[in-house]
Amino acid sequence: MIDKYSRGNGARNGIMLPPTRAAATGRFTRSSAHLGSHPNYTNRVLSMVNSQRNAYRIALQQGMDPNVARQIALRNLSSEIRLLRNRLRRGVELLN
Repeated sequence: MIDKYSRGNGARNGIMLPPTRAAATGRFTRSSAHLGSHPNYTNRVLSMVNSQRNAYRIALQQGMDPNVARQIALRNLSSEIRLLRNRLRRGVELLN
């Protein structure tokens, strides 16, 4: 089953997605399909990263301990990524 999908892409991104809707079988039945380039999705992810980066900078400007500010930003970004991965697995997050 896993051989149908690009191992390199899944390994880099942390989630395996079927390359087409027709290939969405087994545990990938409901997953979003990876249909090539996805600049809109990429921009949404970059927006998440930039939002947390900005929150980190603001926290530092307000005098927060850098380690605490970093932990908060990383925790928030991790939560957003976890939600995004779940949406991809459920097939409700569009890549294109």
